[in-house]
Amino acid sequence: PGEALMRDQKMFNYHLSKVHVQSEYFFGSFKGRFQSLQELWFLIQGKKQLDYSNMWICCCLILHNMIVKIE
Repeated sequence: PGEALMRDQKMFNYHLSKVHVQSEYFFGSFKGRFQSLQELWFLIQGKKQLDYSNMWICCCLILHNMIVKIE
């Protein structure tokens, strides 16, 4: 049983690592395409700033999806 668990853990870690690398690649290219996201560094101290950040990121995601459909 211990060996099967280790095998399952290794498989889980492998897949988790792949997802992590893919998400890092996406965010890197996403930030490269939308330079304004690189300058979106500020301390979120309240709901208003959180809402602003979320709105800005959502706008960039919408534009990204539109560009992907066009390309």
